[in-house]
Amino acid sequence: MQYRVDFLDARQRFSDISVLLLGVLLCTATLLRAEGPDKANLDPQIRAAVHAHFSDVLNLPASEIVVEFPKAIHFRVTNPVWDDIVVLPGKQRTRTGLQVLKVGLFHAGELLHSTAAKVRVRTFQDVVVAQKMLRRHEIVAAQQVVLERRETTKMKRDLFASIEDVIGLRTTRVLQSGEVVTAGMVKTAPLITRGASVDIRFLRGAVEIVLPGVARQDGFYGRTIRVKCLETRKIFEAEILNAKTVLVNL
Repeated sequence: MQYRVDFLDARQRFSDISVLLLGVLLCTATLLRAEGPDKANLDPQIRAAVHAHFSDVLNLPASEIVVEFPKAIHFRVTNPVWDDIVVLPGKQRTRTGLQVLKVGLFHAGELLHSTAAKVRVRTFQDVVVAQKMLRRHEIVAAQQVVLERRETTKMKRDLFASIEDVIGLRTTRVLQSGEVVTAGMVKTAPLITRGASVDIRFLRGAVEIVLPGVARQDGFYGRTIRVKCLETRKIFEAEILNAKTVLVNL
């Protein structure tokens, strides 16, 4: 009988201890939630900090950047009180595409904890696109190009964001309809193009003669190109004076 009473007393004491421990755990969890952020609050702030980091480093508006997180980010924080989230410097330069960053939690300027974050960075921009096929050495006109929203993650940064930037330029190769126009595909059009008709001014002292000719090269103002005189059928080196006139000093 005595054993049964002792057993019941021990059972009661164990139950009391369990209730006490449960109360302590509940109080601790409540304090942690009150003093620091839970995972639901931390996750969007991490995303915002990483997004702002790439907007700054890539020098692009936030609206042109999409940051994806293939895996969730987990912090093991002993001190739940923090006031800043910072992307820490890494060995590799910041770029687009899939990469791993280090993100840190700070409080009063002190790093509390850092963790690795796998992210995929994609960029989308309004860029100039060929609206129809353009031949090589064709001068770009306003009706031949259009501004479209395109993903530019894997493209070089020599893109055009304004149609006015390409009007009047000359293509360096054939551009297909729908192709994004980059800086290497166009260049400043020469003042005189090969095959163009020109007036050749032959100058010797005070004597000047003007004869018709044909440019054998492209050229810009002040540059020297080869021209063919249609009267003599000879080739001369001539200086470009304007879009229609070249000068030959005899």
